[in-house]
Amino acid sequence: MFKSFKQWQVAMITTVSVTGVIIGLNFTGIFQKLELMSLDSFFRLRPVEKPDPRIVIVAITEKDINNLGHYPINDTELTELLNKIKAQNPRVIGLDIVRNLPVEPGYQDLIKVFQSTPNLIGIEKALGNKVNPPPILAEKDQIAMSDFVTDLDQKIRRGLIVVKFPDQTMKSSLGSFLALFYLEKEGIFLEPIDQEKQIYRLNKALFKPFQSNDGGYIQADGRGYQILLNYRGGTCQHKPKNCPFTVVSLTDVLEDKIPSNLMRDRLVLIGVFAESVADLFSTPYTVDSWTTFAGVEIHAHLASQMISEAKDGRKGVKTLSEWIEIFWLITWSGLGGISGFIVVKKPWIFSLIFVLNVSLILISYYLFILGWWLPVTLPLIGLNFNTIAMVIAMLIYHLCQSYLQLEDYAHNLEKKVSERTKQLLLAQEKTEKLILSILPYQIAQRLKDHTQVIADQFENVTILFADIVGFTALSSRLSPQELVYLLNQFFTQFDQLTVKYSLEKIKTIGDAYMVVGGLPISREDHAVAIAKMALEMQEKIKIFDTSLKEPINIRIGINTGTVVAGVIGLKKFNYDLWGDAVNIASRMESSGEAGKIQVTAHTYEYLKDEFILEKRGIIKVKGKGEMLTYWLRGKKQKTKG
Repeated sequence: MFKSFKQWQVAMITTVSVTGVIIGLNFTGIFQKLELMSLDSFFRLRPVEKPDPRIVIVAITEKDINNLGHYPINDTELTELLNKIKAQNPRVIGLDIVRNLPVEPGYQDLIKVFQSTPNLIGIEKALGNKVNPPPILAEKDQIAMSDFVTDLDQKIRRGLIVVKFPDQTMKSSLGSFLALFYLEKEGIFLEPIDQEKQIYRLNKALFKPFQSNDGGYIQADGRGYQILLNYRGGTCQHKPKNCPFTVVSLTDVLEDKIPSNLMRDRLVLIGVFAESVADLFSTPYTVDSWTTFAGVEIHAHLASQMISEAKDGRKGVKTLSEWIEIFWLITWSGLGGISGFIVVKKPWIFSLIFVLNVSLILISYYLFILGWWLPVTLPLIGLNFNTIAMVIAMLIYHLCQSYLQLEDYAHNLEKKVSERTKQLLLAQEKTEKLILSILPYQIAQRLKDHTQVIADQFENVTILFADIVGFTALSSRLSPQELVYLLNQFFTQFDQLTVKYSLEKIKTIGDAYMVVGGLPISREDHAVAIAKMALEMQEKIKIFDTSLKEPINIRIGINTGTVVAGVIGLKKFNYDLWGDAVNIASRMESSGEAGKIQVTAHTYEYLKDEFILEKRGIIKVKGKGEMLTYWLRGKKQKTKG
């Protein structure tokens, strides 16, 4: 395998393969839990933010329930609580307590408070096991959802803004409803930027809906309009000093133990902190039962996030596109591959891998502080797995290279002998091809067998002579290069015809061409084959007539008879023909006419059944006297049927 690859190719294949496998595994969701755990760690490591002064939480604690002696609080107690809160003129009140049924005594008084408090927002559970809202508040459209979106590990990392139900009704979550209500009093409203992509502006904030593959999520439930929650800090239940909101107890409010203007123009949330009520949830800050969040706290964080982003320009938790996240992974995977490549050659640089791991974590954490969540676990896996895979691949590569070098050394002599043998065979093959380009195959074989004199008589062969008419005048206007080029074009076409009709080219003399049929292997159709070639030679010459833009004609003479064929010469072999039949064929060409094929009466007898021949008559032939000749016009059409 490694023999056909260079070192850089092995390195590239290794990195691409390992990274591809990691990307494929990531799409199965196998790394999602690790990625979310990394996100949780970043939240817990992040510096504590200043408390949001705009939000006050009225908490019903375990101590409050013990003081009252019962839960839920009855309608009289809730009425008193709401009246005391109303007296401080808050901007909006969120009641995160289920109140779908009366809890006597005091229900009628509670209804009056509901009717007279336009800034009071109640809750309903609209998803899963539904719980109806307070009827009076529902009639006044002062209802929001208390539902949360949980991940597979039951942690809440995303906040619901609004949900569209099958009946086309839209319902907001409590946190978003309260935030928008609060901001409307300052003239801040949601403005659609791109309704198709559901992008909205809220003063300084720009909201984009959560997608199922954002950040480290893989195929998460993205239904409804969700955003990633940017918690301000941990829970307020057991760590009041680090609480991101102002929290007062039910008892403190009822007994007037709070400042008289604490809730003025603020967003007030009423909810349960008591563990016995079981309204507790896990968040990125949750590591044990003491760090769980009350539901009302999560609503407060969502409301605070929307308000602070809109008014203060606070950063949310944003993600980049999937392609950028893949590029992020590929970058660190590539660095891992490079590290492994270097470590094999310089092991002392092994500390580079540690530096890269720390750098990746610090860069990811810094980006998170700036409001960007980029996957960290997946790049760490890509970085380290590629490093390990590259080290293994390079060690195997070098081991294979060493083995191949030893193998090459062991077979070096055998290879040289083999190469020398191939060179000799190649030289012999070239020699044979050269001889075959000069002599017929059968003659060349006899020459190889050291036959002293090669001379044979053939009783019936047909000889063709062809001459290009007017070529002498044409050649006087051409340069030597153009002349040779043109002749080569002519004779190449004719050579192809000899191969096509299995004829034997004898030689060329100037612009004359000589070919014979019926030797060195006798054949009965020698005259027919020569006639076919002659007719096709006339067709080929027309192509050059067009390309040269001046008339070019060929004059052809054919004769059939007995010849002697043999090889002459010592250094430059030449296979040639002698005999009266050869001379007559030459005379047929020289006494012919341009563009015509002249054949003897002897050849006529061989052709008359298949070809159209026109009697020329008696002509005088030098050295032979008068002879009857014919013009070969073409091939007869076969009669159908």
